[in-house]
Amino acid sequence: MKFTLLDREKIDHWKALKRYLTIALIIEFIILCIYTPYASSALNITENIVSHLHHWIRQKEDKFIEWTMNVYEGAELVNEKGNLCWINIDNDTYKNKAWHSNDNSRGKINKSNLLKLIKSVLELQPALVVVDVSLRTKETLDSDFQINYLAKYNKKEIPIVLTGNFYNFDIEKNFNEIKSIYWALPTFYQEEDGVIRRFKLWKSGCPDTGDRIIPSIPLLANALVKTDGCEAAKECDFHYPTSDCFALSSNMLHRIIYRFPWKNADNSPSQLKVISAENLKGNKEQYGEKIKGSIVIIGGSYQKSNDFHETPLGEMPGSLIIINAIHSLQIEGANKPFPLWAVLLILTAIVFLIAVVFSQFGSTKGSIISSAIIGSFSLIVLYIFPDTLFIFKNGVPFTFAIALSIVGILGCIPIGNVDPTNKEKQS
Repeated sequence: MKFTLLDREKIDHWKALKRYLTIALIIEFIILCIYTPYASSALNITENIVSHLHHWIRQKEDKFIEWTMNVYEGAELVNEKGNLCWINIDNDTYKNKAWHSNDNSRGKINKSNLLKLIKSVLELQPALVVVDVSLRTKETLDSDFQINYLAKYNKKEIPIVLTGNFYNFDIEKNFNEIKSIYWALPTFYQEEDGVIRRFKLWKSGCPDTGDRIIPSIPLLANALVKTDGCEAAKECDFHYPTSDCFALSSNMLHRIIYRFPWKNADNSPSQLKVISAENLKGNKEQYGEKIKGSIVIIGGSYQKSNDFHETPLGEMPGSLIIINAIHSLQIEGANKPFPLWAVLLILTAIVFLIAVVFSQFGSTKGSIISSAIIGSFSLIVLYIFPDTLFIFKNGVPFTFAIALSIVGILGCIPIGNVDPTNKEKQS
């Protein structure tokens, strides 16, 4: 009887191995090609198919990375750099009515108190300050008062990154006249399930601003402090940046590696120090060492802020998402991508192992056993590299995602009956 994909002929293990291995290698080649920017046109594959395949593989990659982030939650990793400090306007701080704005029902912060807090932080000489509390409304900014205030108390010209919605470029122009003040956006991307996993490096400016871009807070903060891999690509005025100002030139969605949890904040790695804004008041000297030289983020986690979002580590205030995104770029800069030849070598070895399993146990059992082997292999990698950033290298999660994708595809292709207990009659 001649073999067709729809037949369930009785075949020996060797013939099954050759068939599974051939098909698995073809699948590996197609996936790798499609996942490169130039491949869809080279292979003449429709954009719709490419999009669905990207989405499918990315889901598997997301699950692997999110599982890894939970395993590593709170762990101190070797070679992990970062010096971050969160001045948290928490519930205890917001209980003090001095922090309430006139429109208390909307949970806004009193701007005068906020400016005093910024002044206190600047006096302790941080490397940079990110203010994740809006200093303006759509109608007015009280710009003269705030510009003069920040200029007066920032003698050392420590960079201050303000978040804004860019309602009024004239107002920003006034702010940009102070060398130390910059504007950026929290460019986070909420996916279909409501979880924030990624962010864009920048947004394009309005048509009348030419080639100007609006950088994300993580990108601008790391560029200003010259983090490895995120430094400026050339001499550039970050008040009016363009896309070629930054070493990171791709504006694709960047994954956030969440290292700092919210519900279990005391279990955070040592790269992050958390200080309640209420405790900082009148106790500046006590926290001076934590703030000096750090990237400081001033933001709120009080309940009325309504600034909470779903993440792979659970619900988290927006300020802490910014902190994790800033740290993700620091990890990316310190963590060289996994070499392509290594990805190909490891993936081909895994594909061969998958083909052997399928040839011995058939599609159903083979899928289950192969998935278990891949999971066990990932645990072995975690055991061998327990305190390093190896598992977060670009290419490692992708390798596991492709391996699981190949298992899923092979499980749907009838190669032949290789289960010796199957008594199916042959034609």
